[in-house]
Amino acid sequence: MLPALFDAMPRNAIEYDHVDYILNVAEITPRLLKLAEGNFPRESFMSEEIKIEAQMNQLEAEALSAPDRPGTPSPFGCPECGGVLWELGKEKLIRFRCRTGHAYSAGSLLTGQSENLETALWNALRALEEKVALFYRLAERARTGKRPRSAERFQQQGLATQRSADLVRQLLMTETEEKSTAIIDEMTLGN
Repeated sequence: MLPALFDAMPRNAIEYDHVDYILNVAEITPRLLKLAEGNFPRESFMSEEIKIEAQMNQLEAEALSAPDRPGTPSPFGCPECGGVLWELGKEKLIRFRCRTGHAYSAGSLLTGQSENLETALWNALRALEEKVALFYRLAERARTGKRPRSAERFQQQGLATQRSADLVRQLLMTETEEKSTAIIDEMTLGN
């Protein structure tokens, strides 16, 4: 059996759910055709929670805002809209969905949070570097205006802010290196 290019979904299905078949790509179509010949009502395989979640997935307003919607509020925010995520699934596989319909597995929620954190850090770095530039410009103007104490104060504030910017940059570079290493490892292990 050839490994999937991105194998998290099939691995999770095998690990967390009842799996009827584990097939190679070439075996999937014939099996689906054979199964399609059978007469299986889709609803009979779905729990009530899954039916409601399927309606939520279709962004049906009634299902999204129902007071008896499945799940419980979690302490996590939706990476896309910032709304409260509801935790679904009392079994092994945990899922999350917000009021507007965005849905996540635990892994995709971690990815979304990581992306939001990285964006916030890049914005913080840009803001810190702009602040450093402003302090240095103010220090230069104070020097040319013959205000040495103000110039020294702005210079010191610029240096302190530069240290903060350097820390954020170092954190970003470490995160980027770790992410690159993880991607390379995943690609290498998949081959």
